[in-house]
Amino acid sequence: MAKVLIVDDSETLLATAREVLEGAGYTVFTARNWRECRTALSVRPDLVLVDVVLPGYESGDQLAVELRKHPMTADSRIVFFSSQSELALQRMVHSSGADGYIWKGAEVDEFLAKVGRHLPRPG
Repeated sequence: MAKVLIVDDSETLLATAREVLEGAGYTVFTARNWRECRTALSVRPDLVLVDVVLPGYESGDQLAVELRKHPMTADSRIVFFSSQSELALQRMVHSSGADGYIWKGAEVDEFLAKVGRHLPRPG
């Protein structure tokens, strides 16, 4: 079963995204900051959804670069999960080596389809 780690400082977003992804058959882990994220990396997530505005970081691309270097996520798909403009997200993907982005305003079906582009669908 594919493992997804969501890194976001919003408890509401974490709960909602967890519910949607678990309902689709994914195993979901959450982290509200880099400290919690580092602890959660021990599960070797297949996909890491990263908010681009987290306390303690100038931008999400900095966190994506660190995740790409970390031995537990070097082979993981790293995808920004943000409400920033698509142009800004495209630039961050390009500069950080992330694998893509999903806009936070996406409808549930679109969100699952975009997650599915990065991971095989469970079941």
